[in-house]
Amino acid sequence: MLVSSATRSVRLWDLETNQLNSDITGTNLNSFVRCLAISQEKQLLAAACDKIITLWDLRTSNNEGVLRGHKD
Repeated sequence: MLVSSATRSVRLWDLETNQLNSDITGTNLNSFVRCLAISQEKQLLAAACDKIITLWDLRTSNNEGVLRGHKD
């Protein structure tokens, strides 16, 4: 389960074990996260109110890049 909050964080929880698997806090999250998506390759896309989409590798919690320029 993915959880996002006003603290500019995204957390990935394993609901079977109640363990926190990944905590992505503050890294290129300059605003509230409005939308989250996970690819089949275990990459997380987070779209924030600042019109920036950030990409992470959920296996390593590494920031993989930032996409700028979307209008909504």
